[in-house]
Amino acid sequence: MTTKKKAERKYYILANGEGTRWHNYRGVPKQLIEIEGETILHRMIRLLSEEGVKKENIIICGKFKDELATTKLTKSKTKREVFEEIATLAKGPFAILYGDCYYTKECIHEVVTRPVKKFDEFYTTHPNPNTGCPWPEGYAHRCDDWEWWRDTMHEINTNPELIATPKDWFIHWWLLGVKDERINTPPVENFNPDHDIAWLDETDDFDFPEDLAKFCATTGKKCTNKSPFTEKERQDYLSIIIPAYNSCDKLEALLDNLISQRITNGVQAEIIVINDGSTDGTTDMLATKGNIKVINQENKGVAAARNVGLEASAGKYISFIDADDIVSDSYIKTLTTEITSDDCDWITFPWAKTDTQQIFFDVFNPIPSAAVWAYVYTWECIDGNEFREDWRIGEDLDWLKRVLPGKKHRMSDQIVYTYDWNANPDSLSKRYNRGEIKQERE
Repeated sequence: MTTKKKAERKYYILANGEGTRWHNYRGVPKQLIEIEGETILHRMIRLLSEEGVKKENIIICGKFKDELATTKLTKSKTKREVFEEIATLAKGPFAILYGDCYYTKECIHEVVTRPVKKFDEFYTTHPNPNTGCPWPEGYAHRCDDWEWWRDTMHEINTNPELIATPKDWFIHWWLLGVKDERINTPPVENFNPDHDIAWLDETDDFDFPEDLAKFCATTGKKCTNKSPFTEKERQDYLSIIIPAYNSCDKLEALLDNLISQRITNGVQAEIIVINDGSTDGTTDMLATKGNIKVINQENKGVAAARNVGLEASAGKYISFIDADDIVSDSYIKTLTTEITSDDCDWITFPWAKTDTQQIFFDVFNPIPSAAVWAYVYTWECIDGNEFREDWRIGEDLDWLKRVLPGKKHRMSDQIVYTYDWNANPDSLSKRYNRGEIKQERE
């Protein structure tokens, strides 16, 4: 009597390249971030291959390709749906890994070689050692009973209460047999005895760009991706980035002022307008303006427009202006003079509102304003940081928190900017300041 050979385990890597918290930092999806010249996705695949896993058993669930792996485009969108689909694809023992994780060699060895029960999970019980992720996480799942996994995941995907739960890691507790409310701590005692947890504390994940920065600082390893903003040689002038949406009259007055300043003050500056899908007369008006850079795009929001402006810029110094605001007649000269005459990475300026007295900032506050237009920056200060394009509110503050801290800075006493409170009252920022938008992004 012949014994049926046990099916080889398949290793599925979740890597669709659409992580909303990353936004293609340095111009690439996080799976393609390079550490010391090797992408974290390829590194994981290489380590699996070195453990003897065949190419046909290493499956990338996403759009990426690797010579040591097979690519499989899954039909599902959410992690929960992909989890269910993987069991159907595998029809046998499988493991799930994450494309945004920097796995240690020891972790991959354990994932491939350690005996598995019905289901187990490789888990860390404390914040990541190098990236500082503040919560415990599972980094790898292995299952030899694929039908049980498929049926359990189907139960999760058709349970309204579980679908409504925003915490993805609730899936892990459910799979481990912990189906009560104690989901904020690792299940040490109350999981199914056929399941197991391997406690691992060295693998790191790159959820956010700042995770990568901390990882590099802690380990001494370097990210070798070039920023999409730093490949060109920077010129010795100010690049002014102006996102515009349906602000034709205000924008024309602003542009006339800036164009005039370059002539009267004899100071070079680059003016970049990103026309973000305007439906008024903005497009026609911009066509009449010479010697400025105009980029027309479909409406994507102010964060996306600023990112386009940063990529198009060529100056060593950067400033932002909102299309419906007002700047002084000496705006270009003042910003250029101050940023080039001082050894600072950024300078902040006091500003005025059209309906109030001028407002001054506290120079000792690391982030004195949540408005990016209240500053002038050196290009090195920005360091490839992009605005997060899915944030409708707070994208300014988020970007500033990544760009400003730890850099040389000072406060100017020159008032060069007026926030026009009465212009475009239906804009998102005006509605926010009036309190109509109550809740910021978590």
